[in-house]
Amino acid sequence: MQIDTTDPVRLALIHPSGEPVVTVVRPEEPFHPVVAVVGAGGIGSRHLQALVHLGPKARVIAVDPSIAALGTARTRVDEVVSTDRAAVEFAGSLRSLPEELDVVVIATGAAVRRQVVENLLAQHRVGALVLEKFLFQRAVDHTEVGDLLSRSGTSAWVNTARRAWPCYRALAHRFGPGPVSVQVDAPGGLAIGTSAIHFADLLVFLGREPDMEAATSGLQHAESRHAGVVELTGTLRATTPSGSSLRYTCDRTTSARLMVTLTWPSARVVVSELDQLAWTCDEARGGGWRQERFPTLLQSELTHVVVRHLLSRGSCDLTPYEEAVPPHLAILQALSEPLAGRSGPDVLVPIT
Repeated sequence: MQIDTTDPVRLALIHPSGEPVVTVVRPEEPFHPVVAVVGAGGIGSRHLQALVHLGPKARVIAVDPSIAALGTARTRVDEVVSTDRAAVEFAGSLRSLPEELDVVVIATGAAVRRQVVENLLAQHRVGALVLEKFLFQRAVDHTEVGDLLSRSGTSAWVNTARRAWPCYRALAHRFGPGPVSVQVDAPGGLAIGTSAIHFADLLVFLGREPDMEAATSGLQHAESRHAGVVELTGTLRATTPSGSSLRYTCDRTTSARLMVTLTWPSARVVVSELDQLAWTCDEARGGGWRQERFPTLLQSELTHVVVRHLLSRGSCDLTPYEEAVPPHLAILQALSEPLAGRSGPDVLVPIT
């Protein structure tokens, strides 16, 4: 599939020399994509802000049964300033969608995501899905939805988006695959159930190894802004067979900035994402600490690039579904006893 645009899609990475490397993807023939976002409030409205940049030939549809969520989406779409924007339609149910869709973003909560995927694929032909995380609240759902995707011929990608940020991709290119330690110190607002999966996926991306085991310690319950969802602060640890590791610690008593420390055998990088800065100590460059810019991406700056890549080349830089499942299952297993009191493939772990 192709996308109609007069401008090439550009994805800039940073070469070890410090020079930018630009990949250009040009469409071969005109195309009028149909893209939907299911779950329009919250993160869904940020996806919509990005999709406006697909241009006037794109058809973008926001779906949500909540009038309030659709109102939020409309307000945030109207905030986008663009002279060449896609119009966004608003609908209250999946039945309003056309039979064929090129890309659908599922931005609902985890509690209903499996049902939404099943209903969507039962009624529509979909080229590709972009799924928000946490994927599902039961282990068995991950396997059964994977089987459904295979039967339907729909590709699926999970929006643990740090691996799509040029800054982290540049580090992966610079230091290569191999054992890596990812240590995260997070404020209370980035609790384990909501946010640890982002860094478990970063561990997979940098270490090139999806399988892992996880465990928790020092857990305490925290408030969640989502109804029916439980949150936890404390520490989650994960390890891979080859020796890569994650330590994600959320401290409910602090509002300090999120800090990420990445350690390879011969290098260490400390990242402050909010400040868009990194400090690197690299033996290959003589040691010593160097401060570097570390530009990050908002969701409203990314989704249209993901969709363009899906349309033009059939893939994107987000996590393929099959690769996303193992870290999701590891975290579900680690949280099942603290949150559900027991473990097993059918046990519901109320996180989102």
